[in-house]
Amino acid sequence: MATRAEKFRFQGKAIHKLPVFLAAKPIDGRKTYTRAELTAILNTTNELMQSRALAPAVKIGHRDYNSDRSQQPRRGYVDRFYRGKLAMPGDNAPKVDAIFADVVVDRALAEDYEAGKYPGISAELYPLYWLEKYNETGGPGNEFFIDAIAFLGEDSPAFPELFSGAKAPKQFFSVILPHQMKENDMDMEHIGEQLKELDAKHEAALEAKAIVTWKSPERIFKSRSKKYFTKVALYGLIFVLAAIAFGEFFLVGVIIAVVFVVYVLATVAPQVIEHKITNMGIISGGRAFLWEELDSFWFDRKGDDRLLIVQTELHFPTRLIILLTKVSERTLLDLLEKHLHYHTGPVHTLFDKWAHSLQKRINFD
Repeated sequence: MATRAEKFRFQGKAIHKLPVFLAAKPIDGRKTYTRAELTAILNTTNELMQSRALAPAVKIGHRDYNSDRSQQPRRGYVDRFYRGKLAMPGDNAPKVDAIFADVVVDRALAEDYEAGKYPGISAELYPLYWLEKYNETGGPGNEFFIDAIAFLGEDSPAFPELFSGAKAPKQFFSVILPHQMKENDMDMEHIGEQLKELDAKHEAALEAKAIVTWKSPERIFKSRSKKYFTKVALYGLIFVLAAIAFGEFFLVGVIIAVVFVVYVLATVAPQVIEHKITNMGIISGGRAFLWEELDSFWFDRKGDDRLLIVQTELHFPTRLIILLTKVSERTLLDLLEKHLHYHTGPVHTLFDKWAHSLQKRINFD
């Protein structure tokens, strides 16, 4: 049996990865939602959709709570909700946990959205007991679900008189889409507050009591022979001559810089730094990485060296590569698995595979 979104698809247009809910402070300044609450809302909503007890609608603006639903026609339906990370604007801005939606809307609304007419998105939340099937028992009052998504623009107010003459249980979470944010947007102030809160968390994490601590070199180091440096210089010269032949003079400087970095890494021994696992995150080399900034982890080996690889949600670094010395993998697994997803084997990106293939073909040793 097709869902309403599937039926609507024949006369509408799909919009994918629409951020509708964040584990952060909304632009209206109301409740700040945690990651746990975001997960609970997502799970409850998906369970209701799977049981066909709910078909979240897409509309323009929020209707008055006491008004008839027919006064505000549905412009589409939600196909699915799912969780992900949303990159906020700014070089140092963090990624935040978010609920995304794939929706199917009428073509007129899709065109207006693509033209930037609706820079804001708002989710309408209801308590679980508000559904008729849960009225008999009352239902748990602390569980919410997303009933609808509203597109917000200049002609579609975010908050009409919602509570006129009645005590409505509805809550709202409004989001300004990152690609349409400007310095003077009203939620930039809240983003600044969140960055300050994040800085405070990092300071607290540095002072937090360590559960496990160990020291290791900051990177893998291997003594190289004279043959290694000769080959590096030779390949560097070949690439420089090729760049000059093709008129790519900018690449000449890049190649020389790369050769210099390779030389330094092979001759200068790395510093020994301290690593800590606390209840707030991972501390490595004096820098704090909070659990909400980290995604997953796995263990790997490079020769005789044991490595802990942590995938982050940051723009930089995207991965933490930490050498293990005396600490056991079992100990770290028990601690980290409580907060991060564990990969049983190494996760290789396309770049990793390309680099590994290149390393096999060009052997400097």
